[in-house]
Amino acid sequence: MRNLKVKISDIDLHVVDFGGTGPETILLVHGLSANARYWDAVAERLVKDYRVLALDLRGRGESEKPAAGYYDLWQYARDLKELVEALGLDQMILMGHSMGAMVGVVFASQYADHLSRLVLVDGGVEFPREELKLLEEALSLRLHILGTVFADWHTYLEFMKKNPNHRHWNHYIERYYWHDVHHHDDGSVVSKTPRHAALPFKQRPANLDELGGRIDVPTLLLQAPEGLQYGPGNVVVVPPGKGKQFISKLPEGSRFVQVDGANHHSIILNHYEALVVLVKGFLQDTAQP
Repeated sequence: MRNLKVKISDIDLHVVDFGGTGPETILLVHGLSANARYWDAVAERLVKDYRVLALDLRGRGESEKPAAGYYDLWQYARDLKELVEALGLDQMILMGHSMGAMVGVVFASQYADHLSRLVLVDGGVEFPREELKLLEEALSLRLHILGTVFADWHTYLEFMKKNPNHRHWNHYIERYYWHDVHHHDDGSVVSKTPRHAALPFKQRPANLDELGGRIDVPTLLLQAPEGLQYGPGNVVVVPPGKGKQFISKLPEGSRFVQVDGANHHSIILNHYEALVVLVKGFLQDTAQP
């Protein structure tokens, strides 16, 4: 595994090169306030067949975090275009989770020449407007601590273990959170994601259902039936009916699959074996001869 810094038009992006020598490259894109190391478990299982890269979106992880400018789906998609061009990738497979899946839809609708297939993990479809407030409540557990300084790593970790989406804690989750924070000399830690990046002050609207109609590559949409869990209950991020309708309009070979028992985070952090089997099966079935 190598850590790269790649210069695009206005910032440096941090990219984790997990290795792999397959004929195709998979680029992994994380969610709202996550970072590239969210994908460790998945990446370790994909490198046997593919070259695997993951990036920190602007404002996250070790990528630059400009105070001005846009933090929205259009900007992230543009960043990805510049990144793949800087890396000399003619085409790649894009796999995004949550907001990263939304970025994937925008990217696919704008820069199809750079894409061979698309994998959307519990995201990418327009969320029902009537349930937006519930989604905001479910996200608040994570977002409200941005900028909060914790006395030490242990205190931070114990706080994160209270997240109901992490019922089955493992070393991948712990490793991800280790890379989520700045570790200060006095032992204190604070998230690497500043509030201005995850809570955008400028955001241009993007209708995912409309943009999804422009996707012309085979697409796999993986859904987490247990949704995003929080205090009073859970929010299903991709309603099954909505997901199936979305996929029905896409090219031959596109699929909608539910990952049994998975919630919005465990679909990657716990159910990685099942997820990788589904992804590899889809990619093999849709590979160009």
